Amino acid sequence: MPYFRNGCSVAPVQFMVIGVSMESEQEQLARMSLHAGNEYPYDASDEWRELYSSSRQAPPPHDWAHAAARGIVYDLQDRRSIKDGFLRVDEEVRTKIVKAIAEIIRQADLSSR
Repeated sequence: MPYFRNGCSVAPVQFMVIGVSMESEQEQLARMSLHAGNEYPYDASDEWRELYSSSRQAPPPHDWAHAAARGIVYDLQDRRSIKDGFLRVDEEVRTKIVKAIAEIIRQADLSSR
């Protein structure tokens, strides 16, 4: 059964290893948000967003934390109560939001070591 994220139908990806259960629904949603957040990055330039086409490559993330931050923002944009807060935000603020989340992720990783 497909999931609908931001108006797009996305088929769930399932992995199974003999003797290990399949990915949970939450893991699937996280994987899809990570992928989609980097395919349609919230922090992309206004020019890229205006000229977006499926054949145009999205700007790549700087590192794993930046990729994760984009996935988090993508997930938040699909949340009923808060998604409207992500609309009509200028490029500079979008970039700062994603950078701040990425830095929090990096700090969490460092403090867990």
